[in-house]
Amino acid sequence: MYRWKVSLILIILSALLIGLVMALPMSAKTPASFSPAKGKIAFVGNKGGNDEIFSINSDGSGRTQLTHDAVNNNLPKYSLNGDKIAFVKNTDGNDEIYVMKSDGSGETRITNNPARDYDPVFSPDGSKIGFTSNRDGNEEIYIMNADGSGQVRLTNTPAHDCYPTFSPDGSRIAFNSNQTGDYEIFIMDVDGRNKIDLTNNPAQDTCPSFSPDGSKIAFVSQRDGDPEIYIMNADGSGQTNLTCNPRADSWPSFSPDGGKIVFQSNRNGDFAIFTMNVDGSSQTRLTDSAECSQTPNWQPLPIRF
Repeated sequence: MYRWKVSLILIILSALLIGLVMALPMSAKTPASFSPAKGKIAFVGNKGGNDEIFSINSDGSGRTQLTHDAVNNNLPKYSLNGDKIAFVKNTDGNDEIYVMKSDGSGETRITNNPARDYDPVFSPDGSKIGFTSNRDGNEEIYIMNADGSGQVRLTNTPAHDCYPTFSPDGSRIAFNSNQTGDYEIFIMDVDGRNKIDLTNNPAQDTCPSFSPDGSKIAFVSQRDGDPEIYIMNADGSGQTNLTCNPRADSWPSFSPDGGKIVFQSNRNGDFAIFTMNVDGSSQTRLTDSAECSQTPNWQPLPIRF
């Protein structure tokens, strides 16, 4: 009798255990079924024709052409959720800002001005786009709704103010300005107030890019005699050279987890796309240096592939 009861208890426990395993979500049962999400990298490629926008996986695979035009397409920037790309198309002989889905479909023109409109960047919530325009006589920073309405000028100086980029919390905008004589990285409130020079160096400092957590800014500096990728704290302290290469390294953009930076370099011939760790180590080429590949932008939010 005792053995029969023990056997019955074991059968019941086994059935309960099987039921619990079957009730687990599929992702919990197969944790290795997905590789770590790393996002895509958009960039501009040109093999002797016109500039087109492409995307690749973070290891350089999966090259996909997103634009197909007889005119140049440039300066791609992903929205924070990764589903759209703002970019510049040389329409009717001048630069205008367009938006498309991240797969290249649904292309829509959102500026229509006889002056140049370029350097588009989405606000973190996707409701606004910052950009540069010379419609008032010199380059200034503007902001507009994501559909192109409500265009408002944020800077108003005789200098050139350009290349805006939003902080991850959307409260500030970093940008280039030569109002002190040479290009420096400035930061201002999102309404254009409280401008502060972060780099304050006699060399050219350009192309700011916030880390995903907002604590760091990558940028380009020529203080060592050639363009190099630098990193600093968001308050301007701790400025450090990451690339340390005698050729031109520029256009930094952080990976979704903040652990890597994508950039362009002509160290092997024509410009190609490279990545490196955030400390400057493991600099790796992703695209063919026989093709001119420039202005990379890393998809802010990861995707599964």
